[in-house]
Amino acid sequence: PSSADLATAVANWMADTSMVSAFLDQGPTITNNAAFKQAANVAFNAEVDELTHKAIIEGGVGNDPNVQAANSTLAGGGAFQDVVDKLQIMSQQGLAASNNINLIIQNRCTNVLPNIDAYMAATGSSSRAVRPQAC
Repeated sequence: PSSADLATAVANWMADTSMVSAFLDQGPTITNNAAFKQAANVAFNAEVDELTHKAIIEGGVGNDPNVQAANSTLAGGGAFQDVVDKLQIMSQQGLAASNNINLIIQNRCTNVLPNIDAYMAATGSSSRAVRPQAC
């Protein structure tokens, strides 16, 4: 990928993290089950879309030791998939599964977002993943 492709991947990944973080911030205030499911589904789709941007960056800087270390936590350690799974569960089960918000925040703030930052930094970008307020 070109440097422009990498910059676009960083910007798009940042936008996706913003959508997920917005749900984590707003989810606890949603009392309508259908609205909660819909909001969780938007976050789920954004989280899954992040894999596209991750792959583009890996195509350009995948040999960077910081990217390799970040990937071992995101993919190898299952941190990323855990967020995907919990968002999907909330999109299907609604408010009954809302306790997953705090579980996602605990994992995402510690294991996921700092490693996304490492991917972004490896491209030369100063951008960072967008955090929910709870981080």
